[in-house]
Amino acid sequence: MLSGAILGMSRAEIKRKFDEIVEFSEVSRFLETPVKRYSSGMFIRLAFAVAAHLDPEILVVDEVLAVGDIAFQRKCLGKMEDVAGKGRTVLFVSHNMQAVRTLCSRVVELEAGQVVNEGDTTEVIEAYLHRLAQRGATIKWGKGKGPRTSYAQLRALHILGPTGQPESVISTAEPMTVRLEFDLPRQTNDLMMGFELINGDGAIVLSSLHTDGDVEQWPQLSQGYNVLDCEIPAGLLNAGQFFVRPRWATYGRGKSYRPDVLVSFEAHRHHGNSPYTHVARPGVVNPILEWKVVEGEY
Repeated sequence: MLSGAILGMSRAEIKRKFDEIVEFSEVSRFLETPVKRYSSGMFIRLAFAVAAHLDPEILVVDEVLAVGDIAFQRKCLGKMEDVAGKGRTVLFVSHNMQAVRTLCSRVVELEAGQVVNEGDTTEVIEAYLHRLAQRGATIKWGKGKGPRTSYAQLRALHILGPTGQPESVISTAEPMTVRLEFDLPRQTNDLMMGFELINGDGAIVLSSLHTDGDVEQWPQLSQGYNVLDCEIPAGLLNAGQFFVRPRWATYGRGKSYRPDVLVSFEAHRHHGNSPYTHVARPGVVNPILEWKVVEGEY
């Protein structure tokens, strides 16, 4: 009720749309719970649900897809497409290139508050990714100069080939390694370090954090300088250009940091031993999967 009033909805309008807003946000079980006890995801769900039912001429949405499960994210995309389809304007602010590509017919790229590029969605996204990754397969900063938060500061980001050296052209028949070098001001148990692998269209192919496995297998981080390696197995990716963006987060605090720095590499697809696999294949990944004949009748 308060949020709707602040956004300009009348009391009658709020009451008329109340049930619809609650249903959209999927927080009906928690309506009697004080909002201060909501998780960040629940809070954003409710906030977006209120804003989405304003019937505005211009809907400004900032990183709404950064929270919530996949079903809710799809619901948000559908709502924004519905608003745009009725002749209204949606200003969508996001670092999610796939969502931008899906939703937007025109893109304005901002850097430090200044417009650096604008125009066709595909052209602007491609220029953005290539400009960020212009340093190739490795990027280093001096001590105390890399992207930082209060929990960690990046020192270097590398794409390593099978020899352990930075390589910008890699065969999919061989494993590759993403290496993160970073400093921790103090030892902590709730930090999750990792990266996102992005294809040439800006879609996130995979995301990995060093805490994804069993707790007993987590690499132990210490105060000061740390190096983490993550291997991407052979035979996974298709041919094409890929980008790696570092990412770290703090568990249970709703904070995730993705600095605008990328390293890039070109994947050359290994055709395997079959004479029928030498033609290009669609898809982001192209593993050689195992097939077998099943005997009997089913």
